[in-house]
Parts: sequence; C-alpha cells; structure tokens
Amino acid sequence: MEEIFDITDDNGVPTGETVTRSKAHAEGIPHRTAHVWIVRKEGDSYQVLLQKRSAEKESFPGMYDTSSAGHIQAGDEPLESAQRELYEELGIKAGDGDLTFAGTFHIKYAMSFHGKLFNDNEVAFVYVYEKPVDAESLTLQEEEVDGVKWFDLDEVIRGCEHRDGTFCVPTEGLEIVLKYLGLDKKYDVDRQRVKEQFAAYTRNYDPSDPKIALKIAHTYRVADHCEQIARSIGLSDDDVEFAWLSGMLHDIGRFEQVKRYSTFIDSESVDHAEFGADLLFGKDNLILSYVDDRSRDKELETVIRQHNKYRIDEAVSGQTLVFCNILRDADKVDILRVNVETPMEEIYNVTEEVLFTSGVSEKVMQQVREHHAVNRDVMVSPAEHLIGHIALVFELVYPKSRELARSQGYLDKMFEFPTRNESTKRALEETRKELFNT
Repeated sequence: MEEIFDITDDNGVPTGETVTRSKAHAEGIPHRTAHVWIVRKEGDSYQVLLQKRSAEKESFPGMYDTSSAGHIQAGDEPLESAQRELYEELGIKAGDGDLTFAGTFHIKYAMSFHGKLFNDNEVAFVYVYEKPVDAESLTLQEEEVDGVKWFDLDEVIRGCEHRDGTFCVPTEGLEIVLKYLGLDKKYDVDRQRVKEQFAAYTRNYDPSDPKIALKIAHTYRVADHCEQIARSIGLSDDDVEFAWLSGMLHDIGRFEQVKRYSTFIDSESVDHAEFGADLLFGKDNLILSYVDDRSRDKELETVIRQHNKYRIDEAVSGQTLVFCNILRDADKVDILRVNVETPMEEIYNVTEEVLFTSGVSEKVMQQVREHHAVNRDVMVSPAEHLIGHIALVFELVYPKSRELARSQGYLDKMFEFPTRNESTKRALEETRKELFNT
C-alpha cells in the first residue's frame, strides 16, 4: 500500500488534507520529513555518522546523507517518526529523551533521477542524537542503506561547499546542527574597515586621472547593487555581507592595470579579473588587509575571477554560482551608467572623431539577434563596444537586476548616442527592437 502524507503549509503545519507519496513527489506538494543527526565529540572536534544511500534510492543514490531520515506519515508526529526511522534504518532504539529537537528547514528542488523527475517540497524536522554509537554493530536496513561512516564535520562542510559528489546532506540541516553544537560561524565583514582600506589603496594611484576616479565610483555602486540583489533573493545577512564585499573588491586589479598600461581594455593589457584575484590572493595577499576571516577566501577568489568572463566556468556550481551571478549582474548594471556619465572617448581611449564615425559589423549584430552578450573578440570599434554594453542586459539573471537597469534610465540615453555612422544608427535601432521585444 502506498504511503500517505499530510499536506502542510510552508511551516510544516498539516492543512487537514493528505496526498500519496508518488503524487507529492511528482507535483511538488508540501509534506513533512524527520531527520536525525548522530554526533559525537572526538578530541576538540565533532564527527557525524552518515549513511550511504542505497543505489536503488529514487533520489541521490550512492551518496552520504543524514544519519537517518524519512517521511512523516499522515497522522504521525515528527518525534515518533524520527524514532521509527532511526530504528528501521540503523537499528537504534531511541527513547523520548534521547532525541533533541534542533529546528526545521524547507527543502524544495526538482531533479531527474533514474530518468524520472523528482519534485521535492518538504519541511524537515531536525533531531540530534548524542548517545554512544558503535557503527560496526548497527543493524542496517539493506534496501535503504548501503553502509555508515563517521566523518569530521569540517570534511562534510567542505564537501557540501564544493559539491564534490560525496555528500547529499541538506546544507540547511547541517547549519541547524552546527548552530545546535555552537559551531555556527558568522562571516565577519567590517564595512568601515573595508572602505578605509580601499580608500588607502586607491590613494596610491592618481585620483585626478579620470580612469581612476571612474573605477572608484564604479566600485561603490557595484557593491551597493550586489547588496540589493542579494537581499532581493532572500540571502542571509552573512551572505549579503559576502556579496557586498565581492563588489568592493571585484575591480581591485583595475587600478594597477591603468597605472601600468593606461587602458581598461584587457586585450591590450591584462585580464583585470585574474590580475585582481592574483593581487588579493597571490603573493601580495591584499585580502589580509580587508577581512580577518579566511573561511570564504576560496569562494571569494572564484567569484572575482569569474566576474568578467564571457561564460562562467562550468565547474562553478551551488552557492558560489549564485554569488558569481550576483556580482556579474551588479557589474553589468553599473556599466550602463558608466557609458552615460563618463565621456566615451575617455572610456575607449579614442578621439571624438573616431568615436562618432565608428561603425558596427554584422558579426556583432548577429550576436545581438541571438539575445546574448557580445563576445569581446568580435568587438573592435568603439561603437561595437557600446552595442556590446547594451547587450549585457540580455544576460541579467535576477529580476532586481533588470529593475535596477530600467529604473536608472541609462539604457534610453545609450540609445541616443550621436553617431554619424549609418551602420551604427541601424545597429542601435535594431538592438533596441531586439531588447524590448524579448
């Protein structure tokens, strides 16, 4: 007989209606689960006992998951379900006082497993079990569990961050356990310190140089956009701070680039994102001046290196990918402002005559028609770079980013570029139609 679940609201409270397991997972109907984390203290660190999911499981087969977990049947309570799953899967008989409730979190995703869509939508009730457990003597439920293993918590955290394919424990559940154990760490960003250090660093360059002044203003605006976008998608306060910091540091390589090469054009000098990341995390180690917390350096380095790439590296995933998209969106939005408020002959290092007479090639327009960013390799003239900057709007990921781009009014002003070249006039008109008809 098929399992029956209580349908719940977003807080895990039953609505009075029920649903079959298959329908819940096919249609993403909210229901409840109970999760048990078995933990122990080993010296100065903590370990968790994780189960290796059976290769026949309908989701995440063969990966290490929470110690025990299962669905809460219709009419059952979370605690009794947690006790039942712990006994059925691992053979541990826990009394009412052996499991400590630690919190709840929401799991919602849609993925394909074994060629079938799995649409999960559940509220998980988390319990912690701290009594001694001998992993070798457990009685495992063969159809559900292939094995169990103790892991250092730090190893689980790293594995989840890098999505290395070993663990499928829900990160929200892991965070609840860390908080229960008093191990939840806040990412400490002192904004005043960051601003002061940034100001001190940029004083080493000529602030009267329009290019330097441009990038200082750009940095603060991108950081502000990062914060707004991060908040709009419901990130935690720590993650909002991380997003803001990425905006403050993303163009740190621009200043030395201008000093050495007198240009912002990477193809004529150096990849400014790679250059900046090297300054921050290489032998100069400039990051030490901005934050003391080293826990997210690797993630921050990836976000900065990827912010100017035509496409994000396919190896980047999960939370890091989210921050890459936030920074890339914020950067694109402010590039529109830069093209309006800064004389374009200064941006592109050309005379006014060259600027207003330059044309746009068919190669550039073909990419505009495909509704994506224009590859920098095909942009040669200043007018082509202008079209390329407008086309960045096609690639904005978040609704807040598009809202910021529209509300500034800079797009309309860019379309008013006073070109004297007929091909550029046609390109601007066609780009406007392609952009606003999407």
